[in-house]
This record gives sequence, structure tokens and C-alpha cells, in this order.
Amino acid sequence: MAAEFEQPTKVESPLPPGHRLLFPGPGFLYGGAFKAGQLVDEDPRGFSSIIPRNVLTEQVKKSLDELGQEYLHLLATLATHVGKENLTIVKNKFTMGKTDPETEQMVLTSIDYPDFEEFDNAHFQAFIDHPTVWTRDGFTTIGPLTLLHPVYFQDIPNYDGTVKSLFAEGGSVLHAKDAILVSEGLWPVRDQDKGFQKLKEFGFKIAPLPLVDPKKQTLEPHHTHIDTHAALIVDKDNNLQLLVAESYSRQGHGTRKRIRFAAETIGAETFEVDDRNLPPFALNFIQFADKSVVVTNSQNSDLILTLQLILGEEKIITPHIPLAKIPTVLGGSIRCMINTIPESVLNGLRS
Repeated sequence: MAAEFEQPTKVESPLPPGHRLLFPGPGFLYGGAFKAGQLVDEDPRGFSSIIPRNVLTEQVKKSLDELGQEYLHLLATLATHVGKENLTIVKNKFTMGKTDPETEQMVLTSIDYPDFEEFDNAHFQAFIDHPTVWTRDGFTTIGPLTLLHPVYFQDIPNYDGTVKSLFAEGGSVLHAKDAILVSEGLWPVRDQDKGFQKLKEFGFKIAPLPLVDPKKQTLEPHHTHIDTHAALIVDKDNNLQLLVAESYSRQGHGTRKRIRFAAETIGAETFEVDDRNLPPFALNFIQFADKSVVVTNSQNSDLILTLQLILGEEKIITPHIPLAKIPTVLGGSIRCMINTIPESVLNGLRS
């Protein structure tokens, strides 16, 4: 399976020195197809060769092709922006269940996927497969410290520069410069969490951000994740800016007041973005060390115009097509899918 890239890939990397960009392998999408309710057999020749157990309807084939197109366009955009040599594909498996008619027991079959030969490929020594599905939620690097999720990496010992911490779940943590915003869902455990204490010792300003109310959203976000509706970035003048979706800020429960208090605590200005006509989870984008952002394309320009105002037009990178199917089916978008990690830590986590 190969992705084609039209532009040169030897670029000056926007990643911090000694870091790599991680991106999930294609099993990510097949898992999404399964989650969407399609019982499938798998043929690794391409995205459109997923074959349902009964009949491959045109509607199902179209849906799966849309997932694959969004995935490949985003991968091509990232590879062009950071350089293929700086990108690692995290290999994953798709586990499919089938009931044995004689025993009525569920039999699980794990399917491996071929490497993307253009890129470095890596397996993780994860206890379960989750970090290879959402690379953002297995670990989080903040300053000199890499937090490892204590569930996913429970059998891997800590070594220099790492600590086991629930705050490794990156969907629940926003970070920029010397500031960190943490989901209120994790806030109660901060006094018992070694990672949180280490970050305080390093001098980071930390504040809680309210949970997103799933009853007020078209798509339900993960329980504690705030990065589906908020983004913390550094502007062209090196100031902190907190972007929040209006549907989140105006959900009630005192959310808007608590968001502004959190922003004031870390020294950030707040922008509310009208997200009524944006692709799902459009604020789930990533900013790199050079302040550039990779953000979903959209016919609605509210988010892009806000980012151009804050960063300058040259810093806005968008895939050729909007991400709409992936967030709808899988419940996450660009930031959820990708992560950055020191190469030394990555090598220690390889299986």
C-alpha cells in the first residue's frame, strides 16, 4: 500500500530538534469501519478492498473510500510539511470477532497491515493497542518530560525523561509555551499524579478547563477530552491564544466564565469560533514548533480567518479535502491522530 506525494519532501522540519511526528497506520481506518457497524473481512491491497461479509454495497464502499481519501490527504500534507524522513507510521492491528457456530464462543482474529515503505514504521510495546489507534493518547511530551499512560505502558519501566501519568492522555491536555490546560475530568487526581507534580516543579502554569457537554454536541466527544472543541496556540507575537468553539463556550453550566478564568490563569487571550458550519471537531488541529498549524480545510472560513489573523496566512497548512468522515465515524480529528515525541523516547518504546 503506497501513498503518492507530488511535492519535494526534503524540507526544514517544523518539529523540535530530535523529535519525530507519529501517524497511525491504516488499521486505524479499518477499525473505524468496524466501529461504524460494518462486519468486514480484510484484503490489504487498498482501502476500497474492504469486503463486507454479505454484499459490498456501493454506499459502504463509498464510505470506506472517503475515510481512506481523508487519511491519505492528511498523511501527504504532513509528509510534505515536516519531511517524510521525520515521520513515523505507528503500526496497528485490526482485531475482528467472529462467533464459532459450534461453541458459540467469540473467536478474535488480528490482522496485520503492510508497511508504508516510504516511511519509518514502528510497533509499540503497548499493553493494549490504543496508542496505535489514537497516538495522541498514549503519551504527551511537555518541555523536558514525556508522560507515558500508566495503563497502555504499564509494563515499561520509567527511564530518563519519562514518568507514568494519567496526564499522558493528550486529548485531555492542551499545552503551549509554559502553560497547560487540563480537563476537569482529570483535575481531581492532580495531587496524586507524579506527572502533574513534575510539571508543577518545572514551573508550568496549569489550569482546569471545563468538560464538553455531549448533550449539546452533534458528535459526542470522548468523556474527558477538551481538544475536540478547544486549541491552545502561540501567535505571531509569541503570545498565548485559546481558541474555543462557540457550541462549547455557550453550553451553559458556567462554562464560558470558567474558560475565561482558565485563560486568565495561564495568561492567554480567548477567541470564540463559530463552529455551526465547520467540519466536526475542526478545532482538533495541531501547531508545530515553528508556529505553523495543520488544520482541516472547510467551505466555512471562520476558523481559517481567525488563524490567519493570529498567525499570518503563510502559517496555515490545510489538506486538499476537509476531514469530515474520520471525525464522524471515529470521533477524533487531526490532533487526535498525530503526536510528536523525542526520538530517544520513541526508540525506547519500539517493540
